[in-house]
Amino acid sequence: MNHVRRPIASWAGALAAWILLLAPSALGQDLSPVPQGVVVRISGKPTPTLAYAVERIVAELQTVHGLNAHGETEAPRQAAIDGQGVVTLCRTVVAGQPQETGSNPTALPPDGFRITVQPTPLRVAIVAASDIGLWYGACAWLDSLDNTANGTVLTPVGEFSGHSALALRFTRGLTPGDRISRIEDAIPALDWWARWRMNVTVASQYPGPLLQEYLAEAHKRGIRVLRGLGVRNLCAADDQAVAECAGEFRRFLQQGGDGVSLLWDDLPHERCRGHCQRCIERFGTNSLPHEIVRVLDALCDVAAQSQANPLIVWCPSHYSENRYPEMSDESFFRVIGASRPIRKQTHMYHCEFAPDKTAILERFGITNRVWWYNGMRTVYHVCRNWPDSPEWKLDIPGVKSFGAPDFARFEVGWKTGIGVREDGAVIPVPDRTWENLRTLSLRFQGCYPCMDQHPYHAAVSGLFALSPRTFDQREADRVVFRAMFGPGSAAVARNWSDAYVHLQVRLAQTAHRSPGNAQAADLERALAPWEGLAREVRTRADRGRSLLPATILESVLSRMDQAGAAVRKMLSQPDRLPPNAPTATARSNDTLVVMTWNIRSASPGSPVPWPSRRPLLRECIQSVSPDVIGTQEGYYQQLNDIAVDLPEYGWIGQSRTGGSRGEFMAVFYRKSRLEPVAFDHFWLSDTPETIGSKTWGNPVPRMLVWVRFLDRLTGSEFHLATTHVDGNKNAQARSARLIRERLEALDPAVPLLLTGDFNAVPGRDRLHELLVGEDLFADTWLAAKERRGDGWSTFTGFKELVKNERRIDWILARGSVAVDASEIVTWNRAGKFPSDHLPVVAWLRLP
Repeated sequence: MNHVRRPIASWAGALAAWILLLAPSALGQDLSPVPQGVVVRISGKPTPTLAYAVERIVAELQTVHGLNAHGETEAPRQAAIDGQGVVTLCRTVVAGQPQETGSNPTALPPDGFRITVQPTPLRVAIVAASDIGLWYGACAWLDSLDNTANGTVLTPVGEFSGHSALALRFTRGLTPGDRISRIEDAIPALDWWARWRMNVTVASQYPGPLLQEYLAEAHKRGIRVLRGLGVRNLCAADDQAVAECAGEFRRFLQQGGDGVSLLWDDLPHERCRGHCQRCIERFGTNSLPHEIVRVLDALCDVAAQSQANPLIVWCPSHYSENRYPEMSDESFFRVIGASRPIRKQTHMYHCEFAPDKTAILERFGITNRVWWYNGMRTVYHVCRNWPDSPEWKLDIPGVKSFGAPDFARFEVGWKTGIGVREDGAVIPVPDRTWENLRTLSLRFQGCYPCMDQHPYHAAVSGLFALSPRTFDQREADRVVFRAMFGPGSAAVARNWSDAYVHLQVRLAQTAHRSPGNAQAADLERALAPWEGLAREVRTRADRGRSLLPATILESVLSRMDQAGAAVRKMLSQPDRLPPNAPTATARSNDTLVVMTWNIRSASPGSPVPWPSRRPLLRECIQSVSPDVIGTQEGYYQQLNDIAVDLPEYGWIGQSRTGGSRGEFMAVFYRKSRLEPVAFDHFWLSDTPETIGSKTWGNPVPRMLVWVRFLDRLTGSEFHLATTHVDGNKNAQARSARLIRERLEALDPAVPLLLTGDFNAVPGRDRLHELLVGEDLFADTWLAAKERRGDGWSTFTGFKELVKNERRIDWILARGSVAVDASEIVTWNRAGKFPSDHLPVVAWLRLP
């Protein structure tokens, strides 16, 4: 017998994950060598898709496995020669229709397949009811191949069947923006997506001829193409605008397109109330879901007139109740579900895979759902279910490349992030999280991996979407790394990833202090073998056994090089922080680090949207590591976002207009050190207890929030207040008097810190002298033993730094407060600032 025996446990389980094994008992446990010569044939009428399948099977057998393979897309011209393996693709149809030669009469799902492998001589029959099913079966057989150390290629022997668990499997491009000028530029990405059975993508606005070529190439690979329609700012009360949107959909279908994708996500809080006054007048208060229904119904009318059953996939803005507190999930989706066309003709992207969230959608008939994977949300979901804390974030403060795509995100299972205890031990993914992932197919019809562009991510997403319940990380490494770097690369690439994760953890644990000699030597010893692993990955890739096009492969390898350079750079910096990060300040056990920051509201008028600023703000705060922060202007959702991004902080605040609307004065505090024991607020007006009051000529309400804290570290207490004073001179003078009067009533034996945006420049505006002076407050900037960032304006307007002495953000102190240092923090990421104000930080010692 020309085959070998392998225990079922060593390969049948892997086959279950990657071949989508439905009947394990039907498979034998034998592996048979694949001969050096292989011919790939079509049984029956050739089609563009089958010709493509033959071409890609041959290319993979040649490139990855080094076999002498060739294809025949017409009727076999000659019989197989002795010792030659034969792979045959043959169509079958549903029961009751004629069967083609060699097919199994049992009906298969549209994209299902059956594979029969017999050894000596090797004969592989891949049978499916559709061309796409045959291509998926071919991919499954290719995944099952194994490479031995001596170069022999082995295939399982027996019969097995499979089909995808998720019908819709979306992808994004492998290159930024998916911008192409000729169809040849798109072929590598389309080939990669097709190899991992990603069957839906969104096309850019290509010109007519290029679009036709793109559609033809995508359809040949079983990929449907959607057009993204801009609806975030579409006025649903404007009938002409809605008609134009529907017309664009109709024209795309006429060009051969397959559907549309519409995103209402990431809308600001106010949009729940309505796009504009006209929308509110037409659809009523909190009109957003009614606006969505208006647009989707118009598109459903277009789809109903088409014979092609086009896809309409849309993303709601209402992921969870904390996004729009005025409207619950139930009230939002009740409106959506009241539309029968939406229930029947559309699919909804959704970020929540928790059963209780999807149960609400079920209740209102929104059953066609695509799971929109967003890495950050999934990581936070997992973290909330981890019993251990703190959970170490693996992004090193201030180092951009550590946030770039790499393999480390797949360290513990599929897209679940990683938890690390303070001693460096990895926190395993809990069973509840695995169960959520494995049961996705019970609650969703599809998967859209919303991720950084990386071929490993795209491949793993496609494989997972085929069969989430049987996904196996080790087998993902085997088949995907093999396709990227060549046979035998899985272990070395995974070891590189594992080492990278632990290096990040160790660097994070020492990010704000210089390592001692022993620690530095230990890190150096860990770094050297990691760099060796990166060289080994490149060596294997240089052998040319990769399915990735050369440009994409080189980008992957260069990312690994960049990660190595970043780690080296971190180790070489005494303060472990990037050049524009806040300077490390020695802090004794009793040092209290205080920050004030106007974080700029997430209003629609903001020149830089909050979603793009959010990670920058998180990174900046992590780089400073303050104990307490007085903030101004934050919207309720912004503050919640910060609390999610920085779970070590709690917050207390109040909206200046009451409830959850408008801008907040909020205080963030490190929960492990500080405990709030009292808090209150008042408005800067003649009626300070009246919500939203303004009586001094200021156009908007102004207020102050204060909190009394117990410092668990020192056992002492202090007050911290935050405010945002108006620029109106009369309002400033009246506000100063009220602030002094109200805060003087607080216990004078307890130190008081006043933070805020005062809209006044010391030495130029009278407000400073009304608050600062003997028997009043001290300005910690002027009292600091060391000042950094002197001269910078604390207001940048999101533009470049300006040295004009306009320091309008202050930290004032009352009581015996020692100020070791103060800094205007100029942290930015390549000229991008988290806010239009710079944060100001003071290192204080309180009595």
